[in-house]
Amino acid sequence: MNSIVFNFGFTFEGKIYGWHNDSLYRLPGKIGDRDYGFIKCAVWNLQGLPYGFYLGSRKKSTKQILSMVGKIDPVEVFME
Repeated sequence: MNSIVFNFGFTFEGKIYGWHNDSLYRLPGKIGDRDYGFIKCAVWNLQGLPYGFYLGSRKKSTKQILSMVGKIDPVEVFME
């Protein structure tokens, strides 16, 4: 079983996102009674080129995301 340790990320609309190797992931968490699982965020392409990522139903450019990224408490996620 592999694991990834996230040291950089941000919170957006109550959900925690982690940045690792030029990819964005939604980290596991709970808001109220709802649980959110670990997923890799989809890439948003503009005119055929990668431009940013989808954060739920919202789109953010890579430049906007990198301006939000900061040091977070380390989160280790185990992958199958």
